[in-house]
Amino acid sequence: MASLYFSKSYSQNADLGSLLVVIPPVNSKRMLLVELSQKLQFPDYFGFNWDALYDLLCECYGIKEKNITIFHESVKDIPVTDLLKYLDVIQATCEWWKGYEDHKFFFVFNSNEKDHIMNLVNNNKYLLGIVIHSL
Repeated sequence: MASLYFSKSYSQNADLGSLLVVIPPVNSKRMLLVELSQKLQFPDYFGFNWDALYDLLCECYGIKEKNITIFHESVKDIPVTDLLKYLDVIQATCEWWKGYEDHKFFFVFNSNEKDHIMNLVNNNKYLLGIVIHSL
């Protein structure tokens, strides 16, 4: 089961994890993957696709901190098909790490986008393992 968190700002989430990654507003898959790659310092071989993202989130390449919070300032302008795939990657990543204690991810989104994301989650049978939380 994966959890999505919603908050007005990332400063409210400082206690959730020892590594805080802030993703500025993005409007495309490419922008999102570039930001994640830069902020999480992915290796040069990162393929900038969903499978590669999943692989590196499960590998936690170079991340020493146990808790990792990724705060998204805005994802509302990402095309729906890409946002759904990203949510699927989040769900799969959380499921993978559930069996281990090395890392724990907190995926936090802007509370202004809660309705939009909840609608996507609730209307997609593949995202039934996602639970919504407000901070």
